[in-house]
Amino acid sequence: MEEIERRAERVLERVPDYVWDGVTLPVPVEHIADSCFGLLVCEMEYLRIAPGAPVLDEGQDFSGLLLPDRREIWLNAHEARDGVGMQFM
Repeated sequence: MEEIERRAERVLERVPDYVWDGVTLPVPVEHIADSCFGLLVCEMEYLRIAPGAPVLDEGQDFSGLLLPDRREIWLNAHEARDGVGMQFM
């Protein structure tokens, strides 16, 4: 976990001030993903039906999905909307 945190800190250090000042919360994850990495952030109620999602058993779902070939990040809309203190890993 420490290595992941160090890598995240290095990425955030390179975020331009016009995207995020490094202090203000909440962190504008969508703007960072778009401006720094060219990734589109999308939301959907049930990610199991998102384009490129792996096949899951009925009733199963997940919180997020990175599709690097499509340059997209998909988030569970319910969790993104109601998830206080949502963590990205």
